[in-house]
Amino acid sequence: MFQCTAVVKQKVYPNSQVERSNGFWITFENDWTISVTWAPMTYSDNRDMTFMEAFAKSDLSSKRAEIAAWNKDDMWWDFDEKKPVTSDDYDAVKGWVKPDELTGYMKDVSEIV
Repeated sequence: MFQCTAVVKQKVYPNSQVERSNGFWITFENDWTISVTWAPMTYSDNRDMTFMEAFAKSDLSSKRAEIAAWNKDDMWWDFDEKKPVTSDDYDAVKGWVKPDELTGYMKDVSEIV
């Protein structure tokens, strides 16, 4: 299951604030960044959830997440073809990724030269 202990404070209404997290990102030494999210409307178990429903939850978790990877030159990683592409040529995200699959994708991105 994807969960995150990092807390983000979001102002929902003028006098209220919600603390929660729905993802994370890591930049590797090769300057490639991978993003992992399970926010509403992403390719995760929370796809059909509205943002207001998510704000009402104190713990947003998912068994599957959406991932994307890019570098500082605006190149994106094609997880299926295992090659860099421009964002014009590629959808740029991979959805429905399970935790056991994520480690392999992270390794691939960390080893891009």
